[in-house]
Amino acid sequence: MDDLLAYEDIKKRAKNQGFAGKITEVEDLLAPEDITFLWNQVNRLEDITELEILESYLDRQKELGAWVSELLPSPIEKIVGMNFTDNLKGHYDTMENLGRQRNNNLRAVESLEEYPLEFQGNDLKELSLPGSSTDYPQNWRVELDASALTGTIDLFSDHVPDEKTTEASTVASSYPNQQMLAHRRNLGYLPEPITDEEDLAELLKWGASRDPEDMIWKWLHPMNIFDFSDIFLNLKDYKRLLKTIHQNWDYITNSVLSTLSTHLGATQTEIVETFAVTVGYGIRGWATDDGFGVNIEYLKDDFQLLLGTLAHELLHRIQPNICPTYHDRQSDSPNLEDLTQGPFDDPKDEKFYELLTYILLEGSGEFIKHEFKAGPEEELLEGSQKGIDLLEKGYRKIYKEDRLDQADKVLSRGLSSNGPFYALGEFMTRKLIENKPEGFLGETLEGGSLRFFLTFQDLEQTDLDVPVPLRKKIASIYEKLNSAHTGS
Repeated sequence: MDDLLAYEDIKKRAKNQGFAGKITEVEDLLAPEDITFLWNQVNRLEDITELEILESYLDRQKELGAWVSELLPSPIEKIVGMNFTDNLKGHYDTMENLGRQRNNNLRAVESLEEYPLEFQGNDLKELSLPGSSTDYPQNWRVELDASALTGTIDLFSDHVPDEKTTEASTVASSYPNQQMLAHRRNLGYLPEPITDEEDLAELLKWGASRDPEDMIWKWLHPMNIFDFSDIFLNLKDYKRLLKTIHQNWDYITNSVLSTLSTHLGATQTEIVETFAVTVGYGIRGWATDDGFGVNIEYLKDDFQLLLGTLAHELLHRIQPNICPTYHDRQSDSPNLEDLTQGPFDDPKDEKFYELLTYILLEGSGEFIKHEFKAGPEEELLEGSQKGIDLLEKGYRKIYKEDRLDQADKVLSRGLSSNGPFYALGEFMTRKLIENKPEGFLGETLEGGSLRFFLTFQDLEQTDLDVPVPLRKKIASIYEKLNSAHTGS
């Protein structure tokens, strides 16, 4: 194993070894810092054939709930079955193949348009944010819990090559990580196996590893090892980001809470919440009955999106205290799932009501999020039309085909990865509150999902048409709701 080399020394050595052409091919693929990293990791190996273990790493990730094949191509697709020849030419061939694979991986992540590959160097105080005053009720406050991210950074910063099982278990069992994992379990559409606390500890330990095979695996794809690859390879940026969030937390919460207060108006309740900063593959924001937060790697220093996501998830914590609920519970505190359950005897009506209510809940959350970072209007209209088409499909599955199980699949498709039900609900929310006084969103949530759809149907707008069968069914269910509510 050679000593670690600088970039210019690597080029000089390649030339002296007769591989100037090979290193030029690698330079066409990778930036100097990546060539330096990869060269030094490859040369840390006792034998380059040790890299054959990479072919087993994807299965290992899947077993730990840290990879969904439907989301992205395999991070090792181009190197499966590759002959890792342990000679000088083999080293350069390996670097070239790994470089091609990494570039393919980065392009695939970029195509998601949901995961930023780099920090942008944004200055939070230079951004134009809504609100940012203290004009909200005095009994509203949101505390910050960054212990999960802090613990992860500390674990990954430890250069002592000892066993990290205890430290990893401590971070995995932190309260924010428990809630983040609970959210994953509760989603209903993630494929099995779903990461549990023990899996997370194993992933954290793996993410902290400095073995050359593991270092190369992390370098190949930022979302490898439950996204811990990204954290490990950008520790300085994440430390700086965490410091910025801590130092500006009052500014952040003032902006979010004053914006929510403006839109919720007189529909106000006490808000005492804790916002967690975590790391978690495949999901940006999360909320449970007991907390809410973001997986920070999906935001990095996009502060407008950070505040928007915070506001979206915080609204989910508030909605159970505003929206109508008909479900009797042992607890005095309703949750989002309770809001989707109506008082109907007919399971078909119950299922359709569930679809409509999720559209209201998620759509209003998206509206609040985009008060901080607006999305393209044309994409919103296109997405909302897909949402209506999908809702009509759900209607057919429920009432025409008597396939409630298929309606669940429609719901999953509508919600997965900010699906078309998000866009539909946001579009409707925006149209409903246009030219309305402050606080109208609060009134909209108080009215519930059926009134939400009926009021939208009465608008004089031609951008989005609700099919007649849907209109009639929603009106019919609303009549049943009023009858059930009045006992008549």
